[in-house]
Amino acid sequence: MYFATGKFVFLDNNVIAQNPNLNGARCYTKNFKSYYSTTIADLLNYYRIHWTFYAEGYDQNPNSTQCYPNYYDATDNPFTYFPSLINSSERYSKNFRDYTNLYSDIRAGKLPAVSYVKGLSIHSEHPAYGTLTAGETISQDVINAISESHTYRKNTVIFLLPDESGGFYDHVSPPSSSTIDNQPYSPRILFVAVGHQIKKIMFHMFKWNRRV
Repeated sequence: MYFATGKFVFLDNNVIAQNPNLNGARCYTKNFKSYYSTTIADLLNYYRIHWTFYAEGYDQNPNSTQCYPNYYDATDNPFTYFPSLINSSERYSKNFRDYTNLYSDIRAGKLPAVSYVKGLSIHSEHPAYGTLTAGETISQDVINAISESHTYRKNTVIFLLPDESGGFYDHVSPPSSSTIDNQPYSPRILFVAVGHQIKKIMFHMFKWNRRV
């Protein structure tokens, strides 16, 4: 959800995607919710820039007893909260696809200009149901596929974004709200950039005089 819009603060996991018939949505008893603000995807559509959200397990269509972390989780697909993005069947089929299609699209040279990739929860780095190894493996698979592609390896940037944005390692606690509009700050997203033209740079909490 953090990557869909920056116009309001989204409280993680307090609602689920607005359509109860979406893959994986039946696993939940929380309130269904829709949002109508402009998203990154709306801007991409406006400028006719093709994008796709590749989700692992998306084609499983799990029933009410088959839930995360082993099956597709509807709450982890941020754009499904926005009716403007899912009410068109043609757009829906192009913008939301199973993770396996990512690799076939890379091989065929049909990767969209912007891609989002989300693995199952068991392949995340979350404690209890995921491991660091599982999360790094799926990231490495995507990086390898792009790096080995003659079509994409020199013109693609990959951003690895962990599910961590609370500022736990800040040396000073961040302010609770903006002095401009008195609204809470949105999550700050840490990331690692991987690509042919990305310079080597590192930020570290113990960095001093260009050394760690």
